[in-house]
Amino acid sequence: QIVWDSWVEINPDTAQKLGINDRAIIEVTTPHGSLQATAYYHFGIHRNSIAIPMGQGHQNSGEVADGFGINVMELLSDKMDRAGNIAFVGTQAELKLINEKSYTVNTDGNARQLGRDIAAATTVEELSKGDTHTGGHKRPVEFYPDRSETAGYYKPYRWGMTIDLDRCNGCSACVVACYAENNLPVVGKVRTGIGREMSWIRLERYIEGYGDDFETRFSPMLCQQCGNAGCETVCPVYATYHNPEGLNAMIYNRCVGTRYCSNNCAYKVRRFNWFNYEFPSPLDQQLNSTITTREVGVMEKCTFCIQRIKTAKYDAQNLGRDLKDGEVITACQQTCPTKAITFGNLMDPESAVSRNALRDDVDKRDRQYEVLKELNYKPAITYLKKVNTREVAGHESDSHGSHGTEQTHG
Repeated sequence: QIVWDSWVEINPDTAQKLGINDRAIIEVTTPHGSLQATAYYHFGIHRNSIAIPMGQGHQNSGEVADGFGINVMELLSDKMDRAGNIAFVGTQAELKLINEKSYTVNTDGNARQLGRDIAAATTVEELSKGDTHTGGHKRPVEFYPDRSETAGYYKPYRWGMTIDLDRCNGCSACVVACYAENNLPVVGKVRTGIGREMSWIRLERYIEGYGDDFETRFSPMLCQQCGNAGCETVCPVYATYHNPEGLNAMIYNRCVGTRYCSNNCAYKVRRFNWFNYEFPSPLDQQLNSTITTREVGVMEKCTFCIQRIKTAKYDAQNLGRDLKDGEVITACQQTCPTKAITFGNLMDPESAVSRNALRDDVDKRDRQYEVLKELNYKPAITYLKKVNTREVAGHESDSHGSHGTEQTHG
């Protein structure tokens, strides 16, 4: 997930034969032109092919878009198809090493799960047997306060989400939608390079297997709205707390920026405002006026689109009726082209999210799991395993989940 630059995806075996290191600067020459970009190793590219993403290298799009990346069209023929459009066809290319190193920023973490089943998968054969148990065997010790209807929580709402990894294709539309909906600042290449990106959703990519026999898995990672959230217990000013509807809520004007909550978040989904970010014209015209402004020194994260929840509840109240299932749609859910995200009220047994998450749907029962369940954080997000036709060779994931590991997530 290289940002702010263009790259050339190349098979590691091919690159090593050509003496090209990962992240080296190479020159790509075709009969139609020549461009320089960063080499990026990826098993998914055929050994005799390379791939370069399109959509960058603008020259006349203004200060917001100009000067980033390369225009891959300069390497392709200008032939037209029968409809009068550019015929996107491949072409022969030669590669030349220019520099051993380049300054590229990549938001990817570890591409290997190290047995933690963060992006879990199963096979058709396993589903047919009904033996896809995931999670630890030990009953967790309960030392958190009681959070139930009798304690004043989760009545009538407990907001939750399910994410179907069999549908997720890693397009990152949910990430872009979250930026637009919640006025997230774009911090630039340098600050992203030191880990100060502000995205509330992180699209994680994991590789299972090796060589030609491998698979790629995607997992959207966002605030899990935990029932036993580790971030809440360490905040010295009660800026983050558990509200009656199950949301891990933020009170921005209480936050004093200790960042203890971020340190104690196992999912690493909290973002800190190092500056008062500006949106120069015309970007200021895209801002969502229903979103609270976050200032320097304040922590922020996914809110399950609380502004949309409030709006839907007010609209239902004005009509003199209860909120119906499906009337609250988060920005990520609305934008997902494959409908991988389901959101709703877990206290309603007939809601779509309840059928997906609470083991009542026969089609989903053996695919449900919670990320890092052994920590007993009781997340409100349930993931559904990806379903493969077979298991890849060298698959390193533990079918019974993590039973205690020194590896950290992220």
